[in-house]
Amino acid sequence: MMKSFCHSLALTVFLTGLMTLSCGSNNAGEDVNILSTSRSPDNEYIATFYNVSGGGGAGYAYMLVNLRRKDKPFNPKEGVIFQMTGAYQVTLRWDDNEHLTIRHSKPAAVYVQAQEWGNERRIRISYVEE
Repeated sequence: MMKSFCHSLALTVFLTGLMTLSCGSNNAGEDVNILSTSRSPDNEYIATFYNVSGGGGAGYAYMLVNLRRKDKPFNPKEGVIFQMTGAYQVTLRWDDNEHLTIRHSKPAAVYVQAQEWGNERRIRISYVEE
């Protein structure tokens, strides 16, 4: 009896873990496409313009820019400084080591538009709608 209970418990724990992995918040079915990158003049920071889409027929698509130190791998969920929908023309330009300008076409909606970023060194961010 105890052996059967232990096997059932082990199977339950295994299946629960498997379901957690497959149904978790890993955003399965979400596509991330890097469209351009721009390094700061001193090569310490990287700005990345990318889009995230998913959800099938009634899906979603966001255009984003994130910022990271050169020693950090790209992660579409971290360092987001700009997020919008409906605009597809984006140009990233570093004015100097501490100032990034993002030029973009008119978006349908802007969800994130940070004015500065960073802990060790503050990066100022400017936006120009074209």
